[in-house]
Amino acid sequence: MSYQSQVLTFSHTDSVTEAKFSPDNNYIVTTSNDNTAKVWSSKSGRLLVSLKHTARVVTASFSDDNTRIVTSSEDKTAKLWAVKAGQLIAVLKHKDSVYSAKFSPDKNRIVTVSDDKTAKLWSAKSGQLLVILGHDRIVNDGNFSSDSNSLITASGSIYSGKSVATLWDVKTGKQVRTFEHEDKVHKAKFSSDDSLILTASQDKTAKLWETKSGQMLFAFEHEAYVNQAGFSVDNSKVITASYDKTVKLWETKTGKLLATFPHEAIVNAAKFFLDDKYILTGCDDKTAKLWEIKTAKTIATLTHDDIVRDVSFSLDNSFILTASADNTARLWETKQIVKN
Repeated sequence: MSYQSQVLTFSHTDSVTEAKFSPDNNYIVTTSNDNTAKVWSSKSGRLLVSLKHTARVVTASFSDDNTRIVTSSEDKTAKLWAVKAGQLIAVLKHKDSVYSAKFSPDKNRIVTVSDDKTAKLWSAKSGQLLVILGHDRIVNDGNFSSDSNSLITASGSIYSGKSVATLWDVKTGKQVRTFEHEDKVHKAKFSSDDSLILTASQDKTAKLWETKSGQMLFAFEHEAYVNQAGFSVDNSKVITASYDKTVKLWETKTGKLLATFPHEAIVNAAKFFLDDKYILTGCDDKTAKLWEIKTAKTIATLTHDDIVRDVSFSLDNSFILTASADNTARLWETKQIVKN
């Protein structure tokens, strides 16, 4: 079923790159090629504050206490902001585009990753630089472990040849080990219990690794660039999204392919949803789709006027957010889509 209406629409003057809820579900932050991130009331849709950069804003993340946001931009900075006042607290500088900025779970640090071949750790309170983690190539992604003691980074550029994800000790800033792919590593993340690491690569694979030993457990193969990968809540399954126009579902324990979800174009985002009963995807075909895992069938199609770049949802699963190149993010009510 196709849905043309939505609860709220959040507008920018250029393509929207991301849309996220705050942990308490009261705010939504959107990022855009119009050089801004905007904070909105999730209840009324009212614009609360506009956070300005001088180039495209790539990502934005809330702190767990909902009081701060960190934004990353191609203007070579990440910026730390107070949510309610929109006050700039600190500018976190790099020498090239910053692709991501995230808070650690313990709220003490921020990690930024950049085209300048570094990841940097900063004080989340003051914005003071704590340590620089050097890489041989562009750094595309960085994520903390759940205990905030470890960091995994993904590096490499298109057609750069052998590239790695790197595990770091956060307290010492020392490299622990690397996880190798044959081409650019786009994403790297921990399982919720930190025992596993999942990487996604330009080499047409996602790989599952044991964190402690560094052993590769399985390679999940596609026919083109794998641009997204994620764990289910209980870590028993993995989803991968690819330029080959598919999302695939895999069993973590065996590496077995469980299901394939075909799309009409490149898939930009894929996430487990509603206690892992569904998968939510965003695609170049101007749609976000909700798939039922047990049947591998589409149960809803959410439409935009251009490419859907990102999908997310509120922590209570009541609402879905979609971000699009049509200059909007849209809010959809789950109960209007999932009728059970």
